[in-house]
Amino acid sequence: QAVLSPRNVYFVQFSPGLIGALQPANRQEASHWLQSAGQSRVPSIRTELVDALSDSDNAQVVVAVDLKDMLNPRHIRNWIMGTPKLRKAGDVDALVTLLAGLKLARLSVHVDDTIFARLRLDFDAPLGKSAPHVEQAVAQWLDDAGARPQVVASAKVQVSGHTVTFETPLDEVGLRRLFSQIGRASCRERV
Repeated sequence: QAVLSPRNVYFVQFSPGLIGALQPANRQEASHWLQSAGQSRVPSIRTELVDALSDSDNAQVVVAVDLKDMLNPRHIRNWIMGTPKLRKAGDVDALVTLLAGLKLARLSVHVDDTIFARLRLDFDAPLGKSAPHVEQAVAQWLDDAGARPQVVASAKVQVSGHTVTFETPLDEVGLRRLFSQIGRASCRERV
């Protein structure tokens, strides 16, 4: 069990009377720390991450990010409630649960005469009837992160089981903006 302190610390209970602290608070690291407690080996790279990087789609650029246990449901709920379009999306609890279950993001970029980007998001649970709301939430997140609205609007979206994929052509400005977002993501506090 892990508890987030308002002082930017995760307290992790390994056993009765044995508590560890992780500062600065990082939800993903706290979860991995707790899961690896008692193991004598260093945690390995998740198979899904290796598979995402090994996918042979001939992209010149591939970025895969392990997001399992990274997104905080309370922060997602606050973001949804503060976004009028998402707040009206229906079952907020179901949407929060799905979005908090985001476990992997894979971005691939193909460059030849044109530039084409594909963003694949893998979730813990099937998207089912909530798929349109997940699409809307991801589009809103991309817009909030600085993606150009015309790029998000022109994206072809596919939903299959646990996965949603956005595919879109980019111009050079869009590609630069995309790479600037990737660079900034490592510096920002996660949701």
